[in-house]
This record gives sequence, structure tokens and C-alpha cells, in this order.
Amino acid sequence: MNLGKKYLILFLVFISIHKLFAQNKSDSLILIDPEIQAQFPGGNQAFIKYISENVSNKLNICFDDNTNVRKVFVQFIVNENGKISDAKIIRTSNVPQIDSTFVRAIRNMPDWIPGTVNGKPVKQYYNIPFNFHPK
Repeated sequence: MNLGKKYLILFLVFISIHKLFAQNKSDSLILIDPEIQAQFPGGNQAFIKYISENVSNKLNICFDDNTNVRKVFVQFIVNENGKISDAKIIRTSNVPQIDSTFVRAIRNMPDWIPGTVNGKPVKQYYNIPFNFHPK
């Protein structure tokens, strides 16, 4: 391989790495565990009530921690303003209607209180497992 090809390959590798790690000012990191976690308005009890009203009542299912239940894992982002985005199923219940109802409920949630680091709001990933069984 001649010297020109070696430099070209090295240059292309450098450009690829630079683009991979470059971050423009409008992008921000999405944290998993900020100092203060994002929170549903009204706390956990209000979140449980919201999910019950928007999922279990519509699907006629009960939530349960028992081992003989179905599970679905939902992931979403709470941004710096408390808005919910990128809601998706990361572990399916294998029942499309159930999965889509969970995602719809998460997408339609009211704004959360965002997580913070050093007193500043940050984006945060949330992964929530739901255990349930038919009523």
C-alpha cells in the first residue's frame, strides 16, 4: 500500500471518529441517574393512579408483583422541561394492544418535574417495568 493511501485511510478514520464524538450545542446528554430523579407531578401515588386510569381500566387488567404475571417494560425520556418523549416498549408483553396502550398512556402523561444535576434540569431516561394479569 502506498503512502498516499495510508494517509487517506488515516484521514477518513480521523473524520469518522471526530463525527462520532462531536456534539453540537443543541444536543445534550441523556442521564440515567441524575442527582435528583425526575418525578411525576404528585409523586408515585399519583403516577399509579394515572396508569390505573389510563391502562388497567381500559384493558381490564390488574397490576401485580406476583411471579406468574405478564410483564411489559416501557422506556421514555423526561426532558429538561418535564416533557415526555421517545416512549417505546423495550420488553414486550407479546400482546400488541397492551403494548400500544402503555405507550399511549406514557406519551399522554402530564409534564413531569425534571431531574436535576447541580440544581439544573437535565434530560433523563426512565425504564419502568409493569407487572400485570387479566382481571
